[in-house]
Amino acid sequence: MAMRMQTPAISIPSFARYNTIICRLVEKPMALRLADADAMIAACRDAEVRLGVVPQRRTDPARRALHDAIRAGELGDLVMGTATVPYLLSR
Repeated sequence: MAMRMQTPAISIPSFARYNTIICRLVEKPMALRLADADAMIAACRDAEVRLGVVPQRRTDPARRALHDAIRAGELGDLVMGTATVPYLLSR
């Protein structure tokens, strides 16, 4: 499954245009204006892309530790990175 994680700073018209993406995951707030949120929902619906919203993890201790290590240069000069963020979906 191809998934793209995005924050609110996104171009709404291009939000769901990539046909290889089947899921868009955005952090809260998903948009700064209601009209933008509605446009994101409509774009995903029209492109048959699933849209999910997750809480911000900026204050998570592991995330903060990684952020601090990067800022301090402890990991060298980073040119690319991948983050895995586990979420529990209880039903």
